[in-house]
Amino acid sequence: MEEIWYNGFLQFYDNRYNQLEGLSYEEAIDQYIERWGWTDDAALQFLNKIEDSLEIDYTGDSSQVSVTALKFFPPGYSVQSHYMGVPGGGFGNTAALYAKPYESFVRLNSKVVEVNSSDDDEGYTVVKYVGSDGTMRRIRTKTVLVTVSLGVLKAKTINFVPSLPTRKLDTIESMGFGLNNKCIMTWKNDEDM
Repeated sequence: MEEIWYNGFLQFYDNRYNQLEGLSYEEAIDQYIERWGWTDDAALQFLNKIEDSLEIDYTGDSSQVSVTALKFFPPGYSVQSHYMGVPGGGFGNTAALYAKPYESFVRLNSKVVEVNSSDDDEGYTVVKYVGSDGTMRRIRTKTVLVTVSLGVLKAKTINFVPSLPTRKLDTIESMGFGLNNKCIMTWKNDEDM
């Protein structure tokens, strides 16, 4: 992020501010990519994600947001958000790139049924899952990262041994699902509002 955005695009932005006058963020980012010859997929994905975030924050297409009207995502900028989803705009491709060396360890189309982190197995956590062929399997690991959806946690389809702490179970039960919709309206004349 430092190289691509703070020491990259924002430096480009500061050095060429007058030359960027009249351009949109989309055009300025395209110029930046072309000028520095960015071809690294992860860097391009990251720049696209920044552009998507700008569009969400300012509820407009980046081709319509003036690059000189605001300085988006300066150092120290943070977003207070519990969840931000953009259909087709997630970090999935970047995550897949970094996960490539571990592909042989990933079990797709498998259903985890138990995560047992009791001290019964020499300090290892045992994860039981139903493989894609329908057979029950188990693996031993030092670390488990659970990233299942709230719906899976609420349905209690995974048995945690020992059980999750009461405060976490209470939090899972109290959380709800919802939608976040934005409605953007424009008027030609301020008087029409």
